[in-house]
Amino acid sequence: MLRAILDALEENGVLLRTLHCGGGGCSVGSLLKVIADTCCKTVAVYREDVARLASSIGAAAVAARALNYFTRLDAVRFDYVARSKLGDVEPDRVMCLAYRECYSRFSEVLSFVSEVYRKVLC
Repeated sequence: MLRAILDALEENGVLLRTLHCGGGGCSVGSLLKVIADTCCKTVAVYREDVARLASSIGAAAVAARALNYFTRLDAVRFDYVARSKLGDVEPDRVMCLAYRECYSRFSEVLSFVSEVYRKVLC
């Protein structure tokens, strides 16, 4: 699901270099590694108390951007969050390629199944 969201963002000109993890799942190292590898992106990790707060701050920033309070999301200063950064989880390039191949095959199967489903319903 994350890979599909990233693809949709990139197709619309939004390029992300780093994913910022917010919420309780950010304390699970193996989950962060899977996210980094499947998305082929660095995942920034923060203190757990701040990671939970950062999700709310990020949502508010996206809403403010949608309402044209900012022209760019990177114009928002997240100093409090930035000071709590613990480190980064880097993707493994070999795993990225393997996941990309699996995702490509999944997309082909999904496209085929969707077409069959449409024909059955019509």
